[in-house]
Amino acid sequence: MKIELEQNNKVFVFEGPNKLELHPIWLRERVSEKEHLDKNTEQRLFDPSVLKDIKINKVNITNKLLDIEFSDGVKSKIDINKISFLDNVSIDSKYISISASSAVYDDKNKVINMSGAPSKITSNKENNIFYGLADKILFFNNERVHLIGNATMEYEGISITSNLIIFNPITGNISTE
Repeated sequence: MKIELEQNNKVFVFEGPNKLELHPIWLRERVSEKEHLDKNTEQRLFDPSVLKDIKINKVNITNKLLDIEFSDGVKSKIDINKISFLDNVSIDSKYISISASSAVYDDKNKVINMSGAPSKITSNKENNIFYGLADKILFFNNERVHLIGNATMEYEGISITSNLIIFNPITGNISTE
């Protein structure tokens, strides 16, 4: 992901030929330091609706981290290879639907790490019916899915429970990796 900083403390990302500004409030909502998140659920400990006039006071890129100081005094380091999404995240494709409390997209490893209490995955194909729950779901760009922690999956009338279930949502095949 290409990121550009401008002298007026604006942050831009490039999506193909398009240059898009990352709004200061959007960035502020994604601070991930432990003092801003619940240690068990990774949910925000602040109400984003009160972030009305947030500005970026300082911004730098150091060691692939976006080092930001906001006008409310909060300082954060955001990994530019990872983008976080909080509060009721969902992914829908022609093969699956996944819902979770939060997600982090890791651009370097091309994986979406979804967490919830629990995270849920269901099939969107009529001839490949499955349903699963887990503390965490890893969704890879090659459509390989890992259900991690208290994982349960119903597939073709069989119930599977494990700390780790790996499967292909297109074929339904379960593997050990």
